[in-house]
Amino acid sequence: MNLRKMKNVAIILFIATIAVPQLFSADLDEILKKGTVRIGMYNQDPGRMFIDPATNQLMGLEPDIAQAFAKKLGVKCEIVQAEWDALIPGLLADKWDIIIANMARLPSRAATVDFTLAFENYGAQTLAVRKDNTHIKGWNDLKKGVKVGTGRGNAAEAYVLANFPDVTIVPFASPQLAIQALVGGQVDVVTESYAAMISFEAANPRIKLIATNDLRAFITTGFAVKPGNFRLWLWANLFLIDFKNSGEYALLWKKWFPTIPVIENPFEVNANEVKLGQ
Repeated sequence: MNLRKMKNVAIILFIATIAVPQLFSADLDEILKKGTVRIGMYNQDPGRMFIDPATNQLMGLEPDIAQAFAKKLGVKCEIVQAEWDALIPGLLADKWDIIIANMARLPSRAATVDFTLAFENYGAQTLAVRKDNTHIKGWNDLKKGVKVGTGRGNAAEAYVLANFPDVTIVPFASPQLAIQALVGGQVDVVTESYAAMISFEAANPRIKLIATNDLRAFITTGFAVKPGNFRLWLWANLFLIDFKNSGEYALLWKKWFPTIPVIENPFEVNANEVKLGQ
């Protein structure tokens, strides 16, 4: 986005905040009044949000981001764990205030929730098969008769639906369950984000990654808020810009994914001058 467009966006946002303050004020005000922000998240994404078997506590990149978000806002962080496909319904039902869960900004989702600016831009999908599999060597082998495991309703499923109509998609409640089905022979291949697949491969000696030099489905992820929660949406955008430009995001990425290069792609806007108050 060029400087002129950035200025236009800034003017629009400024006019909106002064023209209709009563319409959009309750969400952020209520969070500040309660002193707690409720963050919807799931717990089956290795490295990002998962249960530590030693402590039975939720940990990972997203919980750390959630804590930073609440700290910057000056409130307590209450993470509410849910199944992946319950995150958006729970947001719409006011069970949590915002979703921070590595959620791809798919058009189908954007019809029901308001996404922030793109937080992470990356080529998402790679493939995993059992080590004894010899007939699937890459994306071109996803043909009729092949059973593809994905997370239910996630970006991987959407990509396969759009690009490989002849395969049989077998959706699971989480990518972890898809990997378990792969190991058990219920599906032939699983597709998921490269970062998650690295963790799955390390934990499952019976699977291997393929086509890692051919990442597919360039997507963008962001936070999600309930439609109309304008002030929370705007504040979340300012947080993300500051969080990434300050280098804090890069440090957390290296903490949880030390062998994977940090996602350096910028936001949709280059607003280095936008900073939250310390």
